[in-house]
Amino acid sequence: MKLTSCLERALGDVFLLIGKECPFLLRDLLASEELAQVFSQSVMNVLKVFVGSPCGLNLRNVLWHGFASPEEIPPKYCSMMILLTAGLGQLLKSYLQNTKLTLAHRSFITLANLEDLIVFPDVTYEVLSVLEEVMTKSAFILKIMLPYWEVALVKFKSHRFADCAILLLTQLETGLRNVFATLNRCPKRLLTAEILAKHLNDGKINQLPLFLGEPAMIRR
Repeated sequence: MKLTSCLERALGDVFLLIGKECPFLLRDLLASEELAQVFSQSVMNVLKVFVGSPCGLNLRNVLWHGFASPEEIPPKYCSMMILLTAGLGQLLKSYLQNTKLTLAHRSFITLANLEDLIVFPDVTYEVLSVLEEVMTKSAFILKIMLPYWEVALVKFKSHRFADCAILLLTQLETGLRNVFATLNRCPKRLLTAEILAKHLNDGKINQLPLFLGEPAMIRR
């Protein structure tokens, strides 16, 4: 997940060598003429197969939306992504040497007003111990996904909060999809549900927002 995230951002930086406004969606970024000009169309086609199209492996969306359990992504896919990313670096180096261009990286977003973010009490080790016990009993957590939650707690204890957040965000979506499928009595949609849609495909009202309540559904 971290690799696909970093790769997407890096490709956006490369796009801006030639283009003016980076596409918002990864699929549009991979389909751009700007990246094909830098890396070649054949290389971009390989990237599309791995991370950019529902017709391919679509690893980026499968992982980031919490569809894959820990055992469902073979190590060979990870190895291929690492080698592919390294290869992109070599191609970019050659392109920059030939064009005399300089790659500029966009600034990261910083959370400047941290005092406004401190709205939760400190999580003590006693609370974490309770969470470890609750995780094994919670109906919200799919048993097959439990290893992700266990690793998230390990990352939290190690103060690797970004890694913890990455894991928890994907599993939050997975859990909500499970609740969505249960409330709306559509178990077959567990792997396809658009959980925030106001209505289902048959026109019925989505019961998830009503179940969670308005405060939980507020989006800025």
